[in-house]
Amino acid sequence: MRYIAEQNRKFTDMGGVKISHAIYPVVYPPVATGWGTVIRFDNKVMKAGRQEIQNFTGSPMQIIRIVISGSAAYYDSTGYSTVLNQDDVLVVNPGNGALQSVLYNSDDGLENELLEIWLKSNSNGLNHILHTLNSDNSGLGRIKFKAGTSYDITGSKKTHSIILSILCGAVLANGKYLNYGDVAIFSLENPIHLEFERSADVFQIEVEN
Repeated sequence: MRYIAEQNRKFTDMGGVKISHAIYPVVYPPVATGWGTVIRFDNKVMKAGRQEIQNFTGSPMQIIRIVISGSAAYYDSTGYSTVLNQDDVLVVNPGNGALQSVLYNSDDGLENELLEIWLKSNSNGLNHILHTLNSDNSGLGRIKFKAGTSYDITGSKKTHSIILSILCGAVLANGKYLNYGDVAIFSLENPIHLEFERSADVFQIEVEN
């Protein structure tokens, strides 16, 4: 996948859901992992009281939704429902079956901002995994780093990977430069060294391959 840096955040209003099409993810390492490659990455804003309906069928994927600000109600055709608050992450694998999902901004006056990542998956099983900052899920966090600092990530299991989403600023991750809007996937077989030449806001989630 060729990396093209984003220059500006350009939202397109699509009936209450503003989607940024100007973000291009970089996947590192470029070889296929258990999570596969990014096939879609949207930075979207939902207006107050609006909803988005998505349909999935026949292709195993991991759909990751990260709430940057605000809150949203989620429910789908399997009967699963939950409320996502700021910094919550919902991972859904529809498996080989059909799935219709609805994301609804129930707030009367505030927009919400979300990141949505679609990854190819090797798993055919239907599952829902909710990560919250108040739960016991490890490897989940949103951290702001100051310029001139460094940070090392070591996972709990070598069979896991880390997904990094750069919400603001830039970082040098194992020698790979990641800018605002980039998403990177790293295996935890080896530590991940992050260096910050300028301040950055980074969201990370540890996932099982």
